[in-house]
Amino acid sequence: MYRMSTNHEECKKELLNYYSRYHFEWFCSLNMSQSNIIDANALIKEWVREMSIKDHIQVACEGVLNYRPQRHIHLLMRGKNDKGQSLLDKDETLWAKGWSTMTHRNAVIEPIENTGVLEYIINKNTPISRHEWLTPYNMRLLKKFAAGN
Repeated sequence: MYRMSTNHEECKKELLNYYSRYHFEWFCSLNMSQSNIIDANALIKEWVREMSIKDHIQVACEGVLNYRPQRHIHLLMRGKNDKGQSLLDKDETLWAKGWSTMTHRNAVIEPIENTGVLEYIINKNTPISRHEWLTPYNMRLLKKFAAGN
């Protein structure tokens, strides 16, 4: 079993290496109300399922719930369908609108162009005792992406 370092700075380096394997396509910044990690996981699951069906695409994602300065989620997403499309072929504004409709909170979704967004999430959004990692969504698909599929 893999054990992550207990040193916070070492953990950040390990997370950067881990996330870099997936070549995520979208970075989402999703505002939420005063909710906890259980609520955040449920909202992500509901939102991704609903939007995946509408957009005819399989999606996998991972992210972090940050408690400062206000509760918000930073989510990394990747997707594909049987037509060879990825999330980069989809309209992220429709997904942002879906989040806003469901939660009555703002969402910003942007295509990922470099690894700077990974460093931003890990270095600026993982303060000790002020964040929680979300449960990965569709881990089987994430593993396929890591294997190069």
